[in-house]
Amino acid sequence: MPLSFLLAVLASPTVADRDPDIAFSKWETFDARLDTVEIWLEPVWKDGERLPPHYLLRRTISYRPELNLKGQTIFWANQASCVQGSDVITDLAKINMPSIHVPGVSPEEGITVRVDGATYRVVVPGQFPSEPGRVVLTFGTETPVANWVNASLLALAPCWQTKRP
Repeated sequence: MPLSFLLAVLASPTVADRDPDIAFSKWETFDARLDTVEIWLEPVWKDGERLPPHYLLRRTISYRPELNLKGQTIFWANQASCVQGSDVITDLAKINMPSIHVPGVSPEEGITVRVDGATYRVVVPGQFPSEPGRVVLTFGTETPVANWVNASLLALAPCWQTKRP
């Protein structure tokens, strides 16, 4: 094995040292916690065929600093310890995408104001035909984004462990 290859392997960052491929979070209005899940995907190929990716999941529960609450708790899972993670990832591609609404240009709609509920955020890879990027969705409680985040948190609930796999 050439020394340069060995050095490259040793110097390459671990999966969690790079930005996650997918991230989602839920922040309830009257809760001190921000619940965030990050997912790193590793492609898997066998005999020229693409298989479902391996994944590493990290859940971070952090506490709102503006309430003078500090700290966070981190949990982990992967494809070996959490088979339902595969369904969570697959179901993400099924979220109905919102339409773009530009105030003053798009047809005006009624304004909805919520004083409670939650904010749901999903960050995923996006792709134009020749340019990759990121898509960020931030919505309230009665949306496909909220439904997917809530269903994902529920599905992953039995998976979390304090030790990184």
